[in-house]
Amino acid sequence: MSESKFLGALYTAIAKRTPPESPAGDGEVTVSFHVNAQGKIDKVTIDKTTSPALAEAVKKILSSVEAPPPPGGSMDVGQTFKFRATAN
Repeated sequence: MSESKFLGALYTAIAKRTPPESPAGDGEVTVSFHVNAQGKIDKVTIDKTTSPALAEAVKKILSSVEAPPPPGGSMDVGQTFKFRATAN
């Protein structure tokens, strides 16, 4: 699998687990993470966040993602998550 196809599959898997709205409110979280040879995300680092609650939500999302094994055995990736408050 090429790197671009892997990243497409990874971002699709993350998007499926990411709700567009959050009870923690509006905000952004930028993370760096490592995808190991089994396609599991580990070593999550919060680079920037507008809310500790959103940062915890992103960690939970990433811990549940199952991706294909990355080309080359493992890969470091970054992503920004954007949330809006849950509508009442």
